[in-house]
Amino acid sequence: MMKFPGYTLAAMALLSSVAEARYIGPLLVKEASTGFVMPEYSKTQKCEIFAQKTVLTTTFGGGGQLASVQTINQTLDGDYIGLMQKAQKVKLVNQPGAVDGPSVKYYGYLINPDDSVRKVTFYDENGGSGAILSNPSSEALVLKNVIESLCPNTMQGIGPAPID
Repeated sequence: MMKFPGYTLAAMALLSSVAEARYIGPLLVKEASTGFVMPEYSKTQKCEIFAQKTVLTTTFGGGGQLASVQTINQTLDGDYIGLMQKAQKVKLVNQPGAVDGPSVKYYGYLINPDDSVRKVTFYDENGGSGAILSNPSSEALVLKNVIESLCPNTMQGIGPAPID
């Protein structure tokens, strides 16, 4: 190993980039649902942001009778991992909210050096239980804004059509 230190460094760099590439799941996620409504008004959406695309899956009707999947190509660039590392260190604020209402969750997946993945919560409003968890860090707010920008149509059109 001492004879070719440059090759050793190059091999280590290649192995570290391969290790990062093992996780193929989403990096940032937003989930939303209508909450307790009649089945015909039920709607859920999951917006998953990967490094190279965003996938928006929408289900309609009780039990997900119909589904729509939309894929948008984009490139996620910047220090989102560093932001998640800082956000995970902040204690979540727990407060009460409405019960049986809509739910919305913003979170990310932090890839650890051992290739395990840790879920980092930015905001979680559980309309079923009424619990609201929020991460008060500026890093969580930045990541939530990224999610909101790439998933702008999440949960539009909930409820019955207006009556004229």
